Amino acid sequence: MPIKIKIYATLALWLGITAAAFAYGFPAIDRSNRAVAANIAQEKSQMLDLETQEQSFLLAKRDLQDLAQQPIQPQDFFSQDVTLVKEIEELEALGKSENVHLTLGGISGTINSEPKAKTKSALYAVPYSITVNGSFADVVNYVQTLEHVDFVTALTSLSMAGSGGDNVTASMSATFYIRK
Repeated sequence: MPIKIKIYATLALWLGITAAAFAYGFPAIDRSNRAVAANIAQEKSQMLDLETQEQSFLLAKRDLQDLAQQPIQPQDFFSQDVTLVKEIEELEALGKSENVHLTLGGISGTINSEPKAKTKSALYAVPYSITVNGSFADVVNYVQTLEHVDFVTALTSLSMAGSGGDNVTASMSATFYIRK
């Protein structure tokens, strides 16, 4: 076979192999690379999520360690005083310190008669009502201070009305949260 034909045959074979590579080989490699790149992106996303969860866990762990050093511990946060004497005394003392006349009423039961609060823990909700009368500034101070007492209580409603001069009357409905 003459050399010229060998060169043409080799060139034709090379062109055939090149055409097949461009038509079938390279697209298959491209699909494979895209699948690998998508898998890597998904794994990076999962890695970022895991790192975020780890960071959150470490921060929560540090917060719990800091909380352990505080004078009020989480297990002491909710009152276990099922008669609510301490809480009522604190509300009355708060009224005296803020110069308002306090009327506490509407305590509709005790821990034994009230339903369990809508929580996963053993908390009970005991509703009550307060009426305070005094100067506008004193009543506002009472309400603001009530939001920061040492026991868990939640105001559910508040209404204020003028009662002559600088005096106002505030009527509040609230709930004690206690642990059995």
